[in-house]
Amino acid sequence: TMKLIKALIPKFVKGWIFKAMKPWVYFGVYFRDARRYARYSSVFSNREKRENLRSLIAIDYHRIEKGLALANPRFAFGKAVVENLISLMDRYLTLYEADWTILDAIASLQSYFDRFSTAEILEKPRKRFDLLKSQLSPEQQERSQDAIGTFCLEGHRKTLDFNFSDFYCSRHSVREFSEDPVSIELIEESIVLAMRAPSVCNRQPWKVYCVSEAETIQQLCQIQGGSRGFATEINKLLVVGVDLSEFYLVGERNECWVDGGIFLQSLLISLHAKGLGACPLNWCVSTSVDEQARKIISIKGGHALIALVAVGGLKDTTKFARSERRPVEDVLTHV
Repeated sequence: TMKLIKALIPKFVKGWIFKAMKPWVYFGVYFRDARRYARYSSVFSNREKRENLRSLIAIDYHRIEKGLALANPRFAFGKAVVENLISLMDRYLTLYEADWTILDAIASLQSYFDRFSTAEILEKPRKRFDLLKSQLSPEQQERSQDAIGTFCLEGHRKTLDFNFSDFYCSRHSVREFSEDPVSIELIEESIVLAMRAPSVCNRQPWKVYCVSEAETIQQLCQIQGGSRGFATEINKLLVVGVDLSEFYLVGERNECWVDGGIFLQSLLISLHAKGLGACPLNWCVSTSVDEQARKIISIKGGHALIALVAVGGLKDTTKFARSERRPVEDVLTHV
């Protein structure tokens, strides 16, 4: 019936209806994104939920790390940050058990107090820190890790002892795969490498859903629409997302796309380094399609979807779209 009605409506009327509805669709999408960000981030609330509290702790301990990594950090800098961090950690241990978040923060604070051991101004927060550490198990307390690392130029140059340009330019978006199954171990190794990507305040907000079931892969590919002709060859489909609970400012409302994009590129390079073929599939979809995907694989409401990545084994010879790049002067502006 609906098809018949559409067929009977004159084209100019369809055009008018489309133009009239466009603003509603446009603002509806923005409202939906704003509502999701307000609901799951820490802008208005949620500051005692585990994921959100982890983020607030990471922000402060990374501030300390960054300060310690300076050539000449100011003596006993950031006392207010240290005190706030200890309060956050104390609240976290009251609500939840100690995990990697607390242990990373402990390492930063320990490095901080070791560096400024003679600072009398830090006597009170140091006592609070010692009391907080006493809540940890003996194994957790003995964890020895300096929050600041070093690398030398000579060692760095040794890591560059290969033709990086050739390697980097050898990565292509692959749209034909071998029949060889892709092991979960290779996927995990690729993700571990990709997690070396930088993120705002080292919050590492990335989430990856690895889909292995052929039927589910086809469902997602069908609604995404960008893998026609090779969807049936995909062995693993990675759904890349970012956890909105990692953000706490209005100014961070778009940070998920920044951190997500950086991680996505790192993931593609890591998959390539592991000898796998991959093709990113954009998530430029409508609200309804986004909601369909969330239902198909039970994606958490607070995870913003960034892209899909089709993964498979490489054939002996593989065709690819050459996709020449623009001249650099079209991209680079000297200021």
